[in-house]
Amino acid sequence: MRKFLSAIPGALLSLGLLTPIADARPLISSGEKPIETDLQGCLGRADELIKTLAIISSGQGPYHRSGYYEDGAFRILCYETGQERSLAIIFVAHETSQEVADTFLDLLLNEF
Repeated sequence: MRKFLSAIPGALLSLGLLTPIADARPLISSGEKPIETDLQGCLGRADELIKTLAIISSGQGPYHRSGYYEDGAFRILCYETGQERSLAIIFVAHETSQEVADTFLDLLLNEF
């Protein structure tokens, strides 16, 4: 019985039912942009930007906006840095392409 139980993980791995963690690691890009508005203004800009994109689904929290696009995800974090100033920090992940993650990050930073 012991031999049988120890063979199960190997069999599942060979069938592709278990994948090593390293194979599931997304490719991530990040950047930041100072904004001449307060925290709510930063979040509002993120909301408007998300409306213009082909986003599969999106979510929001008190300091962030996030969403999913084809084979990837993004998160925009807004931090207040002073009177009428904030900082948007953007993370973009893609399943298979660093170039796609970098390009989508550039688009978000330019449009923000």
